Formats: sequence, structure tokens, C-alpha cells
Amino acid sequence: MHGLAVGIPRPSLARPARQSATTSVFALVSHKEDEMARSMATELARRLGVTSVVVAGVHLERARPADIAVVMRNADRAVEAVLACATSDGRQKRRG
Repeated sequence: MHGLAVGIPRPSLARPARQSATTSVFALVSHKEDEMARSMATELARRLGVTSVVVAGVHLERARPADIAVVMRNADRAVEAVLACATSDGRQKRRG
């Protein structure tokens, strides 16, 4: 575990009728996975309306910006897959 994020859903501060999330992050020194975990936990909490926890750990030797972009795209795809599974059983999304 290099980064951990907890997303808690709440009404948007700018538009209370819209769902948002507050996210807290813990990261090991010199690791960057906290930003990936934050993005994922925030999106899951916002779109599902439930508290979400994401634990991330990625290790790439000599990662270039293009490598990091691929990891981030895959993280976004993982969020979409979780959302599809979470809402595929007929439950209504709790979106604001």
C-alpha cells in the first residue's frame, strides 16, 4: 500500500442538489499513488452515494509520463467497471 483514500459522499457546496464527495488521503513518503487513489475514491463516493475506500500501490521502474498516463487511464477504467458492477443488479444509482 502506497496510497489510501476514503471518499465520503455529501451534497455539493456550490449546488446542494448535486452529489459531491470529500476525500481524505494517506500516502507513504515519496510515493505518488495518493492522487490516483483520491480520484478513484472521490468518483466512486460521488456516483454511488456511499463511502468508498481505495488502496493503491503501483511500481514501475523508470516510469515515463506516457507510462503513468496508461496507469491513470486503467484506473479510470477500473472505476467504470466497479460502477457497472455496482449498478448492474438493478439498484438505482444515487447520483445528485
